[in-house]
Amino acid sequence: SHTRSGTHHENGAICLVSEVEGCRTMALYNVSAEKTAEIACPPGLWERQLASSDKVYGGPGGSSPIRMEGDGKLVPVAPHQFCFYS
Repeated sequence: SHTRSGTHHENGAICLVSEVEGCRTMALYNVSAEKTAEIACPPGLWERQLASSDKVYGGPGGSSPIRMEGDGKLVPVAPHQFCFYS
């Protein structure tokens, strides 16, 4: 099996990307308590699978895009929130 992963973090924002046997995932975290982070998304087509800010989880509603083309697109992630893409 083939596995790759990478992490980038800056000012409380964390982007974790992993690829296992051609299946890519990306998790975006904002550990800051003070401001929304805008996290650069790596290249590719991404579909959001989960956002902790969604109302179903008691959040105010998702601000991150449901589907997007990556390649540096900035994704907003609210304080103490995360979202997961594949």
